[in-house]
Amino acid sequence: STTIYLDDMSFRNTIRNNHIEAKRQEDGLKREVLAIDGSRENVIVDNLFSSLDDGGISLYHNCKEGNSPRFGSPTDNVIINNVFRYSKADGDTPPSILVGQRHCSPDFAFLAQRNAVMQNQIVKLPVNTMIRVGHPENGPNFIDHNETVTAEIGRAVGCFVNNGYPNFILHGQFTNAFHD
Repeated sequence: STTIYLDDMSFRNTIRNNHIEAKRQEDGLKREVLAIDGSRENVIVDNLFSSLDDGGISLYHNCKEGNSPRFGSPTDNVIINNVFRYSKADGDTPPSILVGQRHCSPDFAFLAQRNAVMQNQIVKLPVNTMIRVGHPENGPNFIDHNETVTAEIGRAVGCFVNNGYPNFILHGQFTNAFHD
């Protein structure tokens, strides 16, 4: 029931330069637009996500719903330079990006780790509530350079350098120091 669903058998997908608009569920269920359910090493860059009244991107690990456990984990995904627009905004607005949250038993490991969420734009809503890490066991994750904007800012995409210093460089910049 999501617009795009990536399960644990998929990996290294690229979703780039798209306008992805949420669809209203006829059955009344509310789901995010893009579900990354145990999928890893995906690149989601330069997209416009709109009508996100039920949420944007969720990275999680299926909790055996319908007896279909996931063996992969949502790790090493790169979510950079996307724009998130909502058709309405109220106190109950689901997040644009939610890293590692499901309604599972407390002993379930979510394993959403080493994901880069950077340089994204949230139109008119505060970044600190719209980009969240849902469970303390998730991490490390790299969440930085995201901003609230009044209108979309056209710009070249930056680059996440996993072991570089700095670990995020803007278009035209470079890094020459590495941790290893």
